[in-house]
Amino acid sequence: MPIRRLTKTAVQGNFPPSHTGSATNKKCLSKPFHLVINRLRSAVIMCIVTGLFWPGMVYAEHLPHGEAAMEFDGEEDFVEIDHSESLQLTEGGTIEAWIYISGPGHGTWPRILSKSHSTGSDGGWELLLDGDDQLRFQTAGAAETLPEPLLESERWYHAAVSFDGDEWAFYVDGKEAGRYQESALPPEDDSQLIIADAAGGSRKFEGRIQDVRIWSTIRTPEQIRGAMGRELEGDEEGLEACWPLSGNTIKELVEDRETRAIGDSKWVLACPFDTDLLYELKAEPSESITLGPVELRNPQGEVKYQWYFSGEPVEGAVDSILEIPDLTVKDHGTYYVEVDDERDLTPVESTRLHFKEWPMWESNLVEGKSVSQGDDATLGPVELYAPLGEISYQWFLNEEAVEGALESSLELEDITNKDLRNYYVEVGDES
Repeated sequence: MPIRRLTKTAVQGNFPPSHTGSATNKKCLSKPFHLVINRLRSAVIMCIVTGLFWPGMVYAEHLPHGEAAMEFDGEEDFVEIDHSESLQLTEGGTIEAWIYISGPGHGTWPRILSKSHSTGSDGGWELLLDGDDQLRFQTAGAAETLPEPLLESERWYHAAVSFDGDEWAFYVDGKEAGRYQESALPPEDDSQLIIADAAGGSRKFEGRIQDVRIWSTIRTPEQIRGAMGRELEGDEEGLEACWPLSGNTIKELVEDRETRAIGDSKWVLACPFDTDLLYELKAEPSESITLGPVELRNPQGEVKYQWYFSGEPVEGAVDSILEIPDLTVKDHGTYYVEVDDERDLTPVESTRLHFKEWPMWESNLVEGKSVSQGDDATLGPVELYAPLGEISYQWFLNEEAVEGALESSLELEDITNKDLRNYYVEVGDES
């Protein structure tokens, strides 16, 4: 039976060790002492003290807007585009891409985008990851690495960098993540533009890339955030090139530049659904919720679904929605859905839905209840929200189990100095 421990409750007082007849001791002896329920540091535990309920939360990750994305194996796959003067960005610009990193840490410092003849050359520019998967930009012998956030593997990020000859600014998921005083601008360079590798072929990216955008203008945070989740028309001011890398095509959007896919890269589902999934959904114990619906934007033939809970398929959950009735603690975990159709695109974890744990406790513990020597006091009762099966209790005094204290409340009788101790209770059910 799983056990959950309630943080300690302290009983404190000002009793003298004995009564000597002095006026000081007489006065002290007549003063009441206090049964104090310590304020607890965790917000979840604070809900126990205040009696408030903090609902569980469900949220979805940031996801690219395109239905499919290009997946690179980190060994042979990359995309190359012939040199174009408009891609040099010698007077500054903004570079954007959606990226999904496969596997943690890459000692090769993989390139997301590279327009440079060689690593460390004085010409061109590169957007890349360092060996710890931190976002980095380099040009003309200058480089900056974004210390935070560390980019986690197996999830999508929107990465962007702008540079204008005075400063460089990094953006992650549409939010400014770092700004540096840096005057370097890319010198003229006639190298190819390469997606998911660098010249020389030793900096290959392992993961997925979608919606590469190159601008000759300095995009504002509002512009980046406002456009990162939608398709472009191709005629936006300052847009020099755009490779959506979605819908099974590597076609460039602005000038239809010749683009060549090298290796055996695959198309995988990235954000396949057309739905109003909320980033947050409040849910209370015993409530029923519905995740979805999740629909392919442009399905071809029969659409197949499989929902997963904590990495395991949910039996019978093969529709566009997942209904979860009568929520209890057993429903805590990670939910996602795999979607595919007759194209047999590589199904991926297209959306993750997480429950943040809600407090499992309810108690009427009162802070600052006054009692006097010889009084009786009650700690508790402590009850589980939505318990599963039989509930067990064990109260502790200074880390030692109190014999026979197996109820939701602990009764203290004829309080004396020996009761000025730390108490807590462990509670479990069949979950």
